[in-house]
Amino acid sequence: MAETTIADIKQSAEQKMGKTLEALKNDLAKVRTGRAHAGILDHVMVDYYGNPTPVPQVANVSLVDSRTLGVQPYEK
Repeated sequence: MAETTIADIKQSAEQKMGKTLEALKNDLAKVRTGRAHAGILDHVMVDYYGNPTPVPQVANVSLVDSRTLGVQPYEK
């Protein structure tokens, strides 16, 4: 039977808590606040030479004002 030490339990708990915090940060970043932010298009896919590709990989996404995003494609 494997012996578990307090240090092992603590390390495991810290790893799980870290993953939970990262998931929470990602979920909170998707919350609509009434203001535009460039990260909102991170998971929007576009057809790029027949392959689904996230918008930030094919265009520059910028914040024009508090409610407007600017999307400038890299290629025309």
